[in-house]
Amino acid sequence: MAEEHPRRLWVYWKQPKVTPDPSCLILTFLSPSAEQRLKLRHPGEVLFGREASLTVRKQARDAYLGVAARLAAVPAVKGKTLRQLLTSPGQSSLWWYHRVSAKDCEADPTFDRIIALFTIVKVAGDRGIREIVLVGAPAEFPATLGQKFRVRSLSRRSGGVALACVRALASRVAFGLKTGYQCWLARKYQPTGKFDIVFSGFWNWSFRIDPASGAILDRYFAELPKTLESASHLSVGWFAWMDNRQLPEPQRSIVILQSELNFRDLLQSLFNFKPLLGLVRLWKHAQFRHAFAVERFNVFSFFREGLVAGVLDSGIPYGELVAVATERACRRVEPSVTFSFLEHFPYARAHYEGVKRGGLGTINYTVQHASYCSEKTFLFLDPEIEFSGHPDGCAVPHPHFVLAMGAFAQELFLECGYEPGQVIVTGSPCYDRIMNGDLMAKSAHSVKKEVSLLLVGGMAVYPDLEMIDAACEVAKSMPELSVSFRKHPLSRIKQDRVQVTKGSLDEDVRSADIILFTYSTVAEEAFIRGCPVWQWLPQGFNASALSEVVSIPRFGSVESLYDAILSYRSDPTKYIPDEAARRGVLSRLFNRADRQAASRIAGLVSGTLKSK
Repeated sequence: MAEEHPRRLWVYWKQPKVTPDPSCLILTFLSPSAEQRLKLRHPGEVLFGREASLTVRKQARDAYLGVAARLAAVPAVKGKTLRQLLTSPGQSSLWWYHRVSAKDCEADPTFDRIIALFTIVKVAGDRGIREIVLVGAPAEFPATLGQKFRVRSLSRRSGGVALACVRALASRVAFGLKTGYQCWLARKYQPTGKFDIVFSGFWNWSFRIDPASGAILDRYFAELPKTLESASHLSVGWFAWMDNRQLPEPQRSIVILQSELNFRDLLQSLFNFKPLLGLVRLWKHAQFRHAFAVERFNVFSFFREGLVAGVLDSGIPYGELVAVATERACRRVEPSVTFSFLEHFPYARAHYEGVKRGGLGTINYTVQHASYCSEKTFLFLDPEIEFSGHPDGCAVPHPHFVLAMGAFAQELFLECGYEPGQVIVTGSPCYDRIMNGDLMAKSAHSVKKEVSLLLVGGMAVYPDLEMIDAACEVAKSMPELSVSFRKHPLSRIKQDRVQVTKGSLDEDVRSADIILFTYSTVAEEAFIRGCPVWQWLPQGFNASALSEVVSIPRFGSVESLYDAILSYRSDPTKYIPDEAARRGVLSRLFNRADRQAASRIAGLVSGTLKSK
């Protein structure tokens, strides 16, 4: 039997070769199936990281965002900040294209690891434990936890800074070769004429040409370009970064940005190591290192790899080239308005910077492309340090206006520093397909013998793999459960454990009894339509807007998910969202289900142009 106060805390990222004493507490960050086996085998107490992290997530988020915002704004080298060291006259700081400034929780594990750090500290603190045994921990954890605890590390992962540098330089070289070829390919692809309105995009994944009709089909702006042309008699075009090796057929309305660049531009950006020299200059400054202080710890080691890799990889050259190409395209095309769908992502920052440097007074709008929540860290800007540029005057490039999908997103954007009049709730054209309540009667049976569980994937691979693992573990003990997986169209996940659906979104949602997701706008749409929607809790960042605006079933263990499906089989009706909940989610996340978002935006832009 475990003691009331465990002697030490064991933290698992992998299974140890030795078995802890039953008096020890285990905190696990293993896969769901491995955790289930561990709990059945270990006679002592086992805590799951997914569930134990719930009480520290806001604290971890605030710490992560705070460090990422202030580390480049600390006066260190002769009173200059890192942002200033990366600035050229008349231009925004190159820091805004660095991976750490992007705070991309989908691509960078730093936020996930800080959540784990805060979880470990919380569990140990609550139990009065001073000794921690780490099994398979990432290299950052022993040194950081060692600042306050006695730490022993087993099966320790090696530090990855050297390998990260090699990979970063390789990505820079690959980017240079690919972009050089694209510049050569697009050198004569410069349509003449001018556009009133420009849409920023990528050829050919964010928009493409319909081979049957010849019309441009845009994944994110949907009917907005056509609506603007027909309603306002304004000419529209696209500034497209070519993201493949095949040019579109000549189009008057498409400007391939690589056509605005030459090989001198490319070489200057690739061999610009000013960011590396700037980082080296302040690397060991006490003021710089102090920027990583979080409560009782200094988390510099969590950011070290990203900081170094970010001045060597392709991110900064990419941002530089997008800004230069956009500046030249704006001077040639002379748009009055531009639209981006990437809000605060580095590519969008480069777009806003290029438009500004074009010097035409062009208005930048961004149309929200997907749901946001508190833990989608790539949305957030510190209103003083990043948005307003204090204390060094190096503000992040941002749009003049944000067109938000719903009231909840509006609140989040306002946290970034925008004035209320700059964030307008319009809905999003790409979600004009939203329907309300059409699936309410589907699950009105009193008992269900067989259950269809649809797993809905997001962009991040690891959380989806964990969800699939949990569902497969449940299915082993429940033959009546059929499991399928709907892959995000841009996800790179590779798995063969469950069947991948081939149907349309409507077909998939209609055929499912329960939707299980980590984060996905599909889940939000399904909830509004009346389908039972449950969340599998991720180990790291929780990017679900739905679970933040309404109470839904959430699961962090195989056992709890199994019990819930049994409960659903006995009475499906109690899991169907009621009308008040559905309408609340609709308003908070999507504004309305009236298919008029494109018309609202067109009217808004027309009014803005008339008043110029």
